[in-house]
Amino acid sequence: MQDAREYLKLAEAIAKAPIIPPCMNTDPEIWFPVLEKDQSQARTAKKLCAVCPVKAECLTYAIKMNETDGIWGGLTLKERRQLGQGLSRNSVKRPQNQSRRPRSLQEHPEQPQSQT
Repeated sequence: MQDAREYLKLAEAIAKAPIIPPCMNTDPEIWFPVLEKDQSQARTAKKLCAVCPVKAECLTYAIKMNETDGIWGGLTLKERRQLGQGLSRNSVKRPQNQSRRPRSLQEHPEQPQSQT
């Protein structure tokens, strides 16, 4: 069911786009380079993605759906994986010296919290 929801989000973004996304009117082979070493095909796809109005939605879809083939949102599988690793390393980590208490309570710990 999650697959269908994610696909529908992407389809809706495509339908609302101010221009037709390049992937909708170009040769599908461009988006799926046969080998990683076929850099010219990947570069062509990335250039087309650079002007795409749904680039962010496309990339989000590919990451959430764990797409293993093709160029999505301007990135190859390897680049998407690197992006995912960077996101997981940098995701919402509290510095060790930062307290969980609100600043107002840190400055005046003897004052009880007011209940609303």
